[in-house]
Amino acid sequence: MDIFVVETPLQMLNAIEARFYFNSDRNLLILFTSPHFPRKVFEPLINGDEWDSIVSIHIRETEPEFVIRPSPSLWHRKFAEYYRYLKQFHYRRKLNAIGKSLGKADRLFLGNYLQDYMRHFGNQIDHRELVLLDDGTDAVRVNEFRKSGNLLIGSGGLVNLREKAHQVLHDWDSSHAGNLTFFSSYDLNLRNGDRLTKNEYPHLRKMAAGKPPTDKTLFLGQCLVDDQWMSKEAYFRYLGKIRRFYSNEKLAYVQHPRESKAILDEVREKLNFEIVSFDVPIEYQLAKGGMPKEVASFFCSAIENCRIIFGNKLQITAFLIRPEDLLCCHNFAAQLYMYWQNRANDRFRVVKA
Repeated sequence: MDIFVVETPLQMLNAIEARFYFNSDRNLLILFTSPHFPRKVFEPLINGDEWDSIVSIHIRETEPEFVIRPSPSLWHRKFAEYYRYLKQFHYRRKLNAIGKSLGKADRLFLGNYLQDYMRHFGNQIDHRELVLLDDGTDAVRVNEFRKSGNLLIGSGGLVNLREKAHQVLHDWDSSHAGNLTFFSSYDLNLRNGDRLTKNEYPHLRKMAAGKPPTDKTLFLGQCLVDDQWMSKEAYFRYLGKIRRFYSNEKLAYVQHPRESKAILDEVREKLNFEIVSFDVPIEYQLAKGGMPKEVASFFCSAIENCRIIFGNKLQITAFLIRPEDLLCCHNFAAQLYMYWQNRANDRFRVVKA
């Protein structure tokens, strides 16, 4: 049996591609749900005939106000700390019980490996091969982290009594697997022992075949302000330049699922963007509903995925953000832009905003 564990619609999209690629005929789909990604957001991507069984596990929730913004008093800080310990103890116990009950998997497919609880769950399931699914550009980050050599593989060493208690009661076993397989759309330069299986989206490419294009350009928004990668002033300065770049085009801004309403309202009101949203990942929407005239963004993962799915049929533009305008992750962004500049052609370009 193959087991697929996902917690976002994009991970789900790549799980579908992996199921077709690996010809998995006995499979279990596990959905990690949360307030931001409840079961209903996965429903448009679920074809019941493709999965032998589907299980939902609630793994995260919005914490009470006193946990998010605790009082400066010592009592409130301690209360918040132990409340988090208690919640994590509950979730860890639940994941341990489910993981041990599943038996041995042939292949175990995991979503974002940067999440401690995702690695923990993978460590509870006996499996022959561990396969990581793309979750945006995080596959690149996971690979770079593994290449750095600073991996915790298994536990050991001396710890004090308090640390030991945390390990026993509520800490995640977030150790990395010794070897794993990336199922990724990126050409990754891997550490010794890891493997790459290229995800070239044959299922979506087949779905997209024969669909006529529309006359609209889509700019794909990112959570660069909400995630504190850019200041709001810098982000809107770049969006203003992009609005002028497409001044003679029908242009719509595709909201990211995690973008705040306040940011989207300003994009609409200050820059006069039409805001559109879809209930499925943009790659699936375009394959199912037809290509736009052009897709543009900064450095979101859909740039790479659309390049693979649509090839020279679709004009794709990645707008370059200068390093000084980023608040963090400068090397990561530069690496992605360099990756795309090496693959540029008449239909795929990197443009200075």
